[in-house]
Amino acid sequence: MNLNGWWSTASQNAARWRWLQWFNLRPEESERTFLMFAFYTATSIGILWLEVSAAALFLGEYGADSLPWIYIASAGIGTGLGFVYSLMQKFLPLRRVIVITAVLMALPLFIFRLGLNPAFLGGYTVFLMRLWLEAIYVLNELNTSITANQLFNIREIKRTYP
Repeated sequence: MNLNGWWSTASQNAARWRWLQWFNLRPEESERTFLMFAFYTATSIGILWLEVSAAALFLGEYGADSLPWIYIASAGIGTGLGFVYSLMQKFLPLRRVIVITAVLMALPLFIFRLGLNPAFLGGYTVFLMRLWLEAIYVLNELNTSITANQLFNIREIKRTYP
């Protein structure tokens, strides 16, 4: 009888069980929770990098006196994007809406890279980049909330989702 394989498997299971208890997770929730954590972490890091870059460019180009205009415009953008998101949900399956939204959040970033060249749009790109950052906040929260709602039931959300 070979006990070496049993001991390593038993110790791995015990270590896994301790991790799950520490995070207050059940074994069937671990994979979904990890994937949600990975997605949210990746998008949050990207948004953080964009926020720092856009804020520095915006303040360098327009100064702090123009910040109220961004917040006024972002209120309108947030309302409009929420309306478009709910409209997309009526015509497309939810899975497709989530993927399309994630792609549309990143697509303008490539255009902004071209627009930072002063020969193209110059200072307008910096304003639009800061405005798009506010839109990304709205879209990211919509996407992560709806994805978590689809992946977990209400009891699991209380334990696994912040």
